[in-house]
Amino acid sequence: MAHVNPRKEHVMATEEEVRNGSHDGAMREELKSFQRNEVLKVGGVRIPARRRVMKTRWVLTWKMKGGERVSKARLVCKGFQDDRKNVETYSGTAVWWALLVCFVFASSKGWKVGKSDVRTAFLTAPISDDVFVQLLGRVPEGSPEGFASGEVSQLLRAMYGLKDAPRLYGQHFKRIAGECGWEEVTESVFVKKEAESVKAVMAVHVDDLLVFSDDPVHDLEPLRKRLEMDEPEILECGGEMGYTGMEVKRTEEGFALSQKAYLESIPVQKEDLPRKSLSPELIESSALVSVMQKVMGVLGWVCRTTADLAYLFSELSRYNSRPSGSKLVAALLALIRAREKGDCLQFSGPGSG
Repeated sequence: MAHVNPRKEHVMATEEEVRNGSHDGAMREELKSFQRNEVLKVGGVRIPARRRVMKTRWVLTWKMKGGERVSKARLVCKGFQDDRKNVETYSGTAVWWALLVCFVFASSKGWKVGKSDVRTAFLTAPISDDVFVQLLGRVPEGSPEGFASGEVSQLLRAMYGLKDAPRLYGQHFKRIAGECGWEEVTESVFVKKEAESVKAVMAVHVDDLLVFSDDPVHDLEPLRKRLEMDEPEILECGGEMGYTGMEVKRTEEGFALSQKAYLESIPVQKEDLPRKSLSPELIESSALVSVMQKVMGVLGWVCRTTADLAYLFSELSRYNSRPSGSKLVAALLALIRAREKGDCLQFSGPGSG
């Protein structure tokens, strides 16, 4: 089942658009970011014997921002060509229960919530290994000096596509956060204290930061001086913001979490399904396992805000590797029911009734 996260809204640029220069400006900005962060050592690079040079490519997309289509360019390396051995790639993020604790604690304090994004996050993380890349593809006119197609460079900082880039950035961010007064209490959840009292909480999902406090803008300021970050978005009462595929709403009582946009993007309708099972004409048996696993992945994510589906999810998970048409229909009907119900998690502070 094809599924697109509606919060990303990225659309690939066509070859004709690229030929007409639609993304030249975005490509120049990306190379300026490489230059500003000193990502590459250009010129005088000696490649050790039997070392492989990774190729690079451009990923050119359109992104909806403020109701307008904005060009986006990302220069990435082909990480599958990396010849380093035993590279650690694990990079943790805030787990679901920890995020819920953040909302419960913030509601009890009557705190505000603010969101910010670290721009070109991976390009800020130093790398100590000897890694080499070759810039391929067109370099638009007006790009910074030193960037030429075919040029071989050594990586000084992590690059998108590098298999351990998330880990390198995670370590880099945690070091900077610690220097700015944040203490990590569990994976990717930080607190800031004053006189042994918690004054702010921050949950991190890669480069997306969610900060709970009386003044999120003030508490993010030290980090913004060290990292390139977007202006914090503060959630006002009655407002809504997106975070990791969910909608966070500010209510008079506290907060509400829902997955309405995610559920509405699922392209399945009840009238599309048979009453009991799927006929061979609808789906081939060889593809049944793959489709079932994708549907169960979506259902598991939806259980976060639709708790009454958790038992059904656990039962259907037993058939992930040996599904039947009826089990797939049951999983799809569960998703449709969740969409129709539109459940959300409510977090209320003291005195809210």
